[in-house]
Amino acid sequence: MSGSRLTSLAVSWTYFAPNTLREASFRSKAQFKKRFQRMLKHDFYSPGELVIVRNSQVDKSLNKKTKPRYLGPFEIVRRTKGGSYVLQELDGTIVRQGMATFRLYPYITRNSPLLDKISPKDEAFYGSDSNLDEDEWEY
Repeated sequence: MSGSRLTSLAVSWTYFAPNTLREASFRSKAQFKKRFQRMLKHDFYSPGELVIVRNSQVDKSLNKKTKPRYLGPFEIVRRTKGGSYVLQELDGTIVRQGMATFRLYPYITRNSPLLDKISPKDEAFYGSDSNLDEDEWEY
């Protein structure tokens, strides 16, 4: 190939490369979102909601079998600019440290409507072909 031909190929490549890279980036981002959709959670808690906090210090210790995995329940006071949450105990005592979102889980009370969705009485657990009625279900 001649020098002028190589130069024209290089110019055309630099002209089309940004568009090709941008399209590949969008495809990769869409594929990532589709693959990890269930793991990507954006939980925003509003003030007054009850949450429990994952005890991450226990995760690192060797004798974690008998230690509590979750602390709480706590009440959300507010969300900071950085995305962490200011919590207070149920007696009104403010927790000194902000808590990161990944450590927070919603506190589900026994009479919560969310509990009905994940209850063993749900058909997903015993199926429609089961011989057990709801009254005969053993817990």
